[in-house]
Amino acid sequence: MRGQAECPFDARCASGAHEQTGHNTPSEAHKRVLSVFGVYSGTRSGLEQPRGLERRLPLRAETPRYNNTNGSPSANSTLTMDISREAANPDCFAYPLVDRGLSVYLLDLMTNDAHAAPSADAQQPLYDVNIPTPSHAERARTMVAPLSTGTLCTVATEPAGYPYGSFVTVAFERGHPVFLISELAEHTKNLRVDARASLLLAQGGADDPLANGRVTLVGDCTLLEDPEPARAVYLERHPNAGYYVDFKDFNFWRLKVASVRYIGGYGRMSWVGVGDWLAAESDPVAPFAEEIIAHMNQEHADALPLYCRAFSRATEFTTVTMTGIDRYGFEMSAVTPDGPRPIRVAFPVRISTTQEARTALVRMLGDARVNNSTVT
Repeated sequence: MRGQAECPFDARCASGAHEQTGHNTPSEAHKRVLSVFGVYSGTRSGLEQPRGLERRLPLRAETPRYNNTNGSPSANSTLTMDISREAANPDCFAYPLVDRGLSVYLLDLMTNDAHAAPSADAQQPLYDVNIPTPSHAERARTMVAPLSTGTLCTVATEPAGYPYGSFVTVAFERGHPVFLISELAEHTKNLRVDARASLLLAQGGADDPLANGRVTLVGDCTLLEDPEPARAVYLERHPNAGYYVDFKDFNFWRLKVASVRYIGGYGRMSWVGVGDWLAAESDPVAPFAEEIIAHMNQEHADALPLYCRAFSRATEFTTVTMTGIDRYGFEMSAVTPDGPRPIRVAFPVRISTTQEARTALVRMLGDARVNNSTVT
């Protein structure tokens, strides 16, 4: 890979390809789009990592970026981040932009949210990215809410030290997963020796498996001395477990969440703070979201272009479909001359029921009609 032509500052550099291509000096593209403040040194896997992250030094990257909270493109092409806040996340690393001897680095703002940052000439979003949008913690809690099974990974005793994955049934008690597992199970034997574990919860349904969302919860598993709170939520979720819940070799265990990794499909991912995970609530609209989306696309397709023209910067498009809805707003895909483009529109007020969704959509349609007639 070494000896290739210089690359512009884009996702390849952010993912470490800049190091692999052997560049030792900044390209003109780097000079055009970046202004970096701060000097750091260190090392990790061959790439130097910033030290002194406790210092609150500014870093500015003059290039389009994705919003680190909701995965949307930044509305402003110049994004200033607080290094000390972002670097608290172990997935935020720095990559060299100039000669390594100068130790000047760009903190990769994208490692916490998406695979690829748009290049300097990327299309600007067609909507206001600062409107209310579910946080990754809320998205993650919403994703796992309907799930009742997962893969529990423990540290094997035989063969010693290897990751051991087990299919388990799960429920949640105040944000922490709880399990009813037998003493005969290999994962229980493993936990008796080493409490460290992780739980993978994954969606299904998408034609492309990697487009499905998934969450990995990491922490220590402990046998519950007072199992009653766990027992209540577990039996509510798994009523058939009532047949064996009182067997002497079955016990309730809890994984105390210490780290959360959320992947919402392609281009949307982050380490979610434990406090945010525990405080977040599942979206109340999620259970009937698909019904609303189908209804709008089948029965009110003529309203969607009006929403686009009234509440976004989209003016030229052939078709519009609703693709998502949540407590804060809804999302559409508009087919423009440049291809499909995402559009998000915020509700006037937060919603939580089907009736509230209908009321908000009808009200907004009336506003959109007035707006479109005025423009016309």
